[in-house]
Amino acid sequence: MSKRIRKIALIGFMGAGKSTVGRLVARRLGFRLVDTDRLIERRLRLSIPAIFARQGEDHFRRLEDQLVARLIHQSRLVIATGGGIPVHSPSWPKLAKESLTVFLDPPFEWLWQTIAGDPHRPLAAGRSREELWKLWQSRREIYREADLILNPSLLTPRQAATIIVRVFYEDRAL
Repeated sequence: MSKRIRKIALIGFMGAGKSTVGRLVARRLGFRLVDTDRLIERRLRLSIPAIFARQGEDHFRRLEDQLVARLIHQSRLVIATGGGIPVHSPSWPKLAKESLTVFLDPPFEWLWQTIAGDPHRPLAAGRSREELWKLWQSRREIYREADLILNPSLLTPRQAATIIVRVFYEDRAL
């Protein structure tokens, strides 16, 4: 890998397990976990659905991009990104240059079982299975640019974390 790896960024669709796997990777590396959705919720003291309802998706995307821009120059982080960050954040390419990017890519059916009817996922609420499938398909092309792609439906979160840590150390040794 020809980039300077200073952090790990987990990307993927909502429900892929980014927060769960990220927590395990951060613990193993002794890095700080930044869960972008949780951090935005804490800073605004509002849930993601409340932010979407009160201020709209565009406002939420601006908050995400501001957060990503602040993370670019930090190191020793594991970032569990919101599913839209690689798609919507103008700062994402800069962050990706300094990160091991990991796409958690389970089959859509696995995701659907996780997100269907979840009121805490504003982009899933009120959308049909077909609408979510189309959103997933459109985002997958961007996600597939990641350095590492793992299917979490075939791995436990611990197994995924072990692979990510191993690849992180291998890439740093090059």
